[in-house]
Amino acid sequence: MGDNEMTTSVGWIGAGRMGYALIERLLDAGYDVSVYNRTRSKAEPLAERGMRCPDDVSVVGFNDMPFMDKVSPPMTTVRIRHYELGAEAARLLLEVLHDPDRHPRSLLLPLTMVIRSSTGPVPAPRAGD
Repeated sequence: MGDNEMTTSVGWIGAGRMGYALIERLLDAGYDVSVYNRTRSKAEPLAERGMRCPDDVSVVGFNDMPFMDKVSPPMTTVRIRHYELGAEAARLLLEVLHDPDRHPRSLLLPLTMVIRSSTGPVPAPRAGD
């Protein structure tokens, strides 16, 4: 894409409390939204415009809360291993307490993508895209 070209497609929105206002402004400006991290209130601008999930927009959550398979449609989400996360945090804390001068480090824990009905295939490009 050149410096003067502008995209009309947004691939990912996940903006916490600002999500409703942000998605509303993007949709009003004519942007296409392909994936949107939602809570019920942030999904309202999509429904108000007659957009359907997953026909018009794919919806992805994060954290795989216990009710994500019960919402309509059941939400695709990223699952976090909470127990392992807590255990590793405690282990790292104990290491720091044992050796306060040790160099800080990061730890990468695996995530799991749980595919449900809220995501669909990427739509074909429209003429002019």
